[in-house]
Amino acid sequence: MNHLPVISSYEIKTSRTEQKVPVVNGVHLHSIYNPFKEAENLIDTHIEALNGKNEVLILGLGFGYHVNYAIEKLM
Repeated sequence: MNHLPVISSYEIKTSRTEQKVPVVNGVHLHSIYNPFKEAENLIDTHIEALNGKNEVLILGLGFGYHVNYAIEKLM
């Protein structure tokens, strides 16, 4: 039987650019340096594949910096 991973620690840190970054079990869910730039790079890398789509599935949320940027770029 498969078990879900246990969250043994959770904290919120502040990036060098002052955005909040969740840290779960010691793993930063966004860049600790610049989450906005990380989100831009992720979406801009895939923008050609995303353009013209009526629906986009994004897996992984964190604090949603990449989701917000995708919405901005695709609207």
